[in-house]
Amino acid sequence: ATFTHAASSPASNYVATATKSATDTDCASAASPVATTPTAATTPIVMSGLVNSCDYSVTVSASNGVVWAAVSNAITGTPAPGRPAVTGLTATPGVERVDLTWSYSGPAVTGYTVTLSPVVPVTVVVTGTTAAITGLTTVRLYNFTVTPTYATAPAGTPAQVSATPNSAQAITQTISVERPVGALVLTQRCGVYGALDAESATYWPASGTGSLGALAASTDQVGIPPIWDADNFSEYPYPVDDTTGVPNAVYSTNCGVTLDRATLITSGTGAGQFFRTQGRLNQITVVDTRDTDPGWTLNGRVSEFDWATFSHNAFSGDHLGWTPKVTDDSDAFDDDLNPATVDYDQTVTAGATVAPRTTGAGGLLAGQTLASATAGGGLGVAVLDGRLKLLIPVTARNGVYTAVLTFSFI
Repeated sequence: ATFTHAASSPASNYVATATKSATDTDCASAASPVATTPTAATTPIVMSGLVNSCDYSVTVSASNGVVWAAVSNAITGTPAPGRPAVTGLTATPGVERVDLTWSYSGPAVTGYTVTLSPVVPVTVVVTGTTAAITGLTTVRLYNFTVTPTYATAPAGTPAQVSATPNSAQAITQTISVERPVGALVLTQRCGVYGALDAESATYWPASGTGSLGALAASTDQVGIPPIWDADNFSEYPYPVDDTTGVPNAVYSTNCGVTLDRATLITSGTGAGQFFRTQGRLNQITVVDTRDTDPGWTLNGRVSEFDWATFSHNAFSGDHLGWTPKVTDDSDAFDDDLNPATVDYDQTVTAGATVAPRTTGAGGLLAGQTLASATAGGGLGVAVLDGRLKLLIPVTARNGVYTAVLTFSFI
């Protein structure tokens, strides 16, 4: 109870009195009134013997040794007021990490204590309403507890949430393509003439915008077994090794891609400027068995095309384009738990088509989405394929060029 001393007739003694609220249910066991007399005329007067969370009305009166002055104004206070739990606690899985966010509307805090388990519990103290918990083991379910802390005891009520961090998976496909040997050829057709446009004040007008034309069907179109083939996922861990708790997949992490023989573009836009070719992505399968079902996005990024003999004579990875396709997934599988509804609904969407020589944020050099699954719709098996299309500049020297197309979850 902090107060101001009288300006005249200084007091020799003070007493503070706390009276509990008649309507506060937390005050049922509280004694009232509680009077505190300090050993000297000091301010503040420290009051004790009160009940936490009970609302009190506090007054101070003074004496000069002869009479007691009028009672001061009344103030209200609550020792150790109610300290509620945080609200809106969410956990977002990342690569070997989990990001926590929450809200809190209780009394002022000094920070928050974040505890995660199982194994050996780890405690992290933060001051804001977010926490990034890193260095986690992938495919392990963690429990997170967030507790508000204060300058004085007790701590607030904890809130809990669970999440499983993602793994830092990456697969690559090395693309090889041979740029044909060029030649200088001079021909003429005697007695044959084309129609000429009328003379114009503008010489050398811009070239036409004709289409490159449709490419022939790729020679690399091997059929695939259905995703429910008994042998198709016989080595897939479900979802981790039962003994070690560590992912134990043995699938290839690098595949080669050989594109069709390139041919020169002889008409339309790009005529005489590029060779063109195409091919197929090696088939990619995404299997998601995380019970949190946060969804996923698979991104592909290509490197520059390098020539083994003269790497400085490379051409941009943005000369590569693709058309992704979801060729099979686990959509609309009904396990008959409820005959009236479809119990399983995986939602996987193929990424946008990227045309060859699309640059900047839209090109494959910057990375683009091959396919994605929505939160709540990613569980199951998704099979992904795609067509590759490549333009090779005629200014590049003949030889075999190599690029790496890397796929990873983002």
